[in-house]
Amino acid sequence: MAVQAKLVRREDTTATGSDVSSISLLSNTNGFDLEYYDGWTQAVAQGMTPGNLTETFNLVAKGTSHDNLAANLQGLDDKLKEAEWYWDDAAERYGVWLRAQLTNETKARQALIRRGEGQPGESLYGPYVDQGKTIRRYALALERLPWWEATATTNFTASNLKLSGTSAQVQAEYGTIPGDVPARPAIVTMVISSIIGGFHEFWMGFRTNRFGDRTNFEAVWQCEDGGVENSTTDEGTYVQCTFTGVGQEAMLTRNYISIANVTSDESDQRGNFIVLLRAQLSAASTTCNVRLADGYETLIDQCRMQDRVKIDSDDFDAVGTDWRLYSLGTIQIPPLSGRISDNLLDGYRLRIQAERTTGAASLRMDKLILIPYAEGGLYGTNAWTSHTSPGRIYERPDGTVNGWAYHNAAYDYATYSMALRPQGPYGFTMPVGAGRVVFAGQLDGKCIEDASIDIDLTYTALPRWRTLRGSDG
Repeated sequence: MAVQAKLVRREDTTATGSDVSSISLLSNTNGFDLEYYDGWTQAVAQGMTPGNLTETFNLVAKGTSHDNLAANLQGLDDKLKEAEWYWDDAAERYGVWLRAQLTNETKARQALIRRGEGQPGESLYGPYVDQGKTIRRYALALERLPWWEATATTNFTASNLKLSGTSAQVQAEYGTIPGDVPARPAIVTMVISSIIGGFHEFWMGFRTNRFGDRTNFEAVWQCEDGGVENSTTDEGTYVQCTFTGVGQEAMLTRNYISIANVTSDESDQRGNFIVLLRAQLSAASTTCNVRLADGYETLIDQCRMQDRVKIDSDDFDAVGTDWRLYSLGTIQIPPLSGRISDNLLDGYRLRIQAERTTGAASLRMDKLILIPYAEGGLYGTNAWTSHTSPGRIYERPDGTVNGWAYHNAAYDYATYSMALRPQGPYGFTMPVGAGRVVFAGQLDGKCIEDASIDIDLTYTALPRWRTLRGSDG
């Protein structure tokens, strides 16, 4: 424990917490000290999506000579210049952070600086500067990001995930996130244990106990566990629509499944989700559209309809019949606000509607996968991650997300840069508390289920705080 208030230049996510350079604003260590009574009134971010904060530090600047005073001020100006480098030039490795710790606060915290300005508060030709080499009031204004972060990263690992498996296989615990606001997953490493080729597209979302017991959450809804209609039959491990009969090629409900078909823990299924459908065409040269509808099973006319999603055999391999994941839209469980009884939750239903526009093949529907996004998530394409090429995702302090993959033990950014899109109201963040990740993905053009495909995710995260850190984390 040691009191500190300093400006630190360092590389982001340095696990060891090593600094390149720093200037202390206390105890005349580098020629500056905070005024005792109103040296720094710390700003506090309000709400969960605040903007940057601006704070003013009232400093006393001292030197052993006028040249030494000038050198101290130049050092401070250099830090403000270096802070802007980080934002103005993508090639810049180092940012400047405001690091703080109270005298008996166990652990330090830091926030990235966006820009700063300094201004003397009295004449440089007055007696105090002239005779005492002291500027009694030097105002330093800093604009910083709203959250305080830990000074070193912590690893959280989720192991043995499948691209598309059972509910248990697409979820994994990663541990407990400290802090009082969602953590930043600064570096995420994706490793596949064994697979030929690499996967191309993925969805991930986080879930804590906010909406219910996370261990009771059912992420996979098997289509055959529900009901079928309109030339659709249960084939044991999937349902199949043949579109046979007059008018059967039109957009009609083919499969429906309610919470009661999936679990008896109705109240633990609440939340906001991206719904993925694993589907297949039985033969080539066919195009279908599918559409998701959700609502209560007794209120068919009040369902919420999503947009049509095209299933085209031309998007598959040469045969045109691979299983693939399709994003059908988003849902909220329950769709009504307020306290909803478990009996009403029982009857919450998802419906898959389908039409055939060309060809003669049947549509096969395997499962729906629910990816939570209310507590943070990420969607990515062009991942190209395999067991020989681990993928890497990096999130900057401002929420900008980049991704790349290894190629022959080196980065090949031009070929293997990912396209990433944060999901949910807080973007790609990890919620505070014990949590798990729900993950689904597929290769380029197909989603296979294979027991040998294990995905390990290591989240090198930085917990965050609104005001003080204390001993947390």
